Amino acid sequence: MKGMLRPLGFLLLPALLLASCGTNGPQDAATPPAPQAATDTKSQIAYYLALPENQVPELQDLVQATISDEEKLQILKIATTGEYVAPAAPSEQEFIQFQQSLGGNLSSQDYHGISSYEKYLYIRSIATGTPSNLEAQRKNPKYSYLNWSNDGCSLPWYVKALIPAPSLVFSSVFNSACKVHDFGYRNVPLSWRAQADASGTLPYNYRLAVDGAFLRNMKNSCSWWNSVPCNAAAYAFYKAVRWKGGSSLGG
Repeated sequence: MKGMLRPLGFLLLPALLLASCGTNGPQDAATPPAPQAATDTKSQIAYYLALPENQVPELQDLVQATISDEEKLQILKIATTGEYVAPAAPSEQEFIQFQQSLGGNLSSQDYHGISSYEKYLYIRSIATGTPSNLEAQRKNPKYSYLNWSNDGCSLPWYVKALIPAPSLVFSSVFNSACKVHDFGYRNVPLSWRAQADASGTLPYNYRLAVDGAFLRNMKNSCSWWNSVPCNAAAYAFYKAVRWKGGSSLGG
């Protein structure tokens, strides 16, 4: 969790100065190539880490993070542009085979609302979507037996311990993003919860997809005037749910 306990307030001025130099100054010969020109994941990671707006400890620490290069690149893309593409969902055949491996045809209630492939895709689309989409679907749901409850950004004590105090100021800013994240976690099939290991691993990158959307929605809730500390806070929240969020899937 290196970097999460560092105060975020001191990041604002230096990062803004760097951003100003990067956007208003002449093109430097050492400027890295555009990410489209990079042909491998590591080159794209290097590009995003070199951008002035990403010169904050929370993002620079990704170099040492024990996560895959694909997740590092995902985090940097979201932090920089707010864009996010969720990992691919399973095919219908994969979904059916996995469901059968857990005990055959389960009732919709036993399966926590997911009794069909179409329903699974519907839930996944909401869990990896935007807050506005969540609200629209909640008012006119396509399926029954869905858990729409949430507690906003009310975090367990052990998660709060991982997040720097200045980050907690942004809890209200991230409230809508937290609602989408709650929906994603609370609609995980009960039978899938038993499959979650200590890290909260779930089939078909489900948890990773939901967590990535969480970071995207937090990033997009930041304003231009608070973007540096807000983005750092968003990554602190993301890092906390990636490290500890799996425990809520197994209970």
